Amino acid sequence: MERWLLPLSIPLGAALFVVVVGGGLGGIFTLLAETSLGNYGAIVIGIGLVVSVPAVGWYLTRR
Repeated sequence: MERWLLPLSIPLGAALFVVVVGGGLGGIFTLLAETSLGNYGAIVIGIGLVVSVPAVGWYLTRR
């Protein structure tokens, strides 16, 4: 890989990842708000993320 490609591709890849994850979560929360679950669906998904992300991180660092 050329010397200039890596310093450009890593930040652009990270920014693209943030946009995709943020857009995906925003879309999920918007769709949940329009269902019969309403705001409670977003709360349940949010709590699930708050619990599952650290749990997965803990599991991966234990291995």
